[in-house]
Amino acid sequence: MTNGSKIKLLLFTPTLQCGGAERFVSLFCRYISLEQFAVCLVVLNNAHPFYIVNRPGIDVIDLQESRVRHSLFKLKKVVKAVQPDVVFSTANHLNLYFAIFRNHFPGQIKFIARESSIVSINTRRHSLPWLYNLLMKKYFRRFDMLICQGTYMQQDLVS
Repeated sequence: MTNGSKIKLLLFTPTLQCGGAERFVSLFCRYISLEQFAVCLVVLNNAHPFYIVNRPGIDVIDLQESRVRHSLFKLKKVVKAVQPDVVFSTANHLNLYFAIFRNHFPGQIKFIARESSIVSINTRRHSLPWLYNLLMKKYFRRFDMLICQGTYMQQDLVS
């Protein structure tokens, strides 16, 4: 951002299907100030959206990818094309992906992650919860900011 221009915000979400993180994204897009921000919403797979984001002034890009792990090159391509000031990620596995590959993106970009669940509870469902926890502890410090929905979630992330 330079000389009073808008902050370029690139907002990432896996889907816009029914869920709390998806609802957050739709409300965020509805109420963010478009006088201060130039917003581009990137959805990994927008095939069956429950929430529709059609606000004038917000660009929506559908990467048409079924899995986060298949999307690295497309994510990099979008970031390179948009040249955002801020990358805002909204889902646990997408957050981890951005944290791990943060060094593959330009250094001046600020990375913000919004956690959508309590990590210690969420990782129990993974086949290798110890690996997920290890990766989070190692790489989440690469974010410029982490947004938690409450103090319990914050304490869980810190511990």
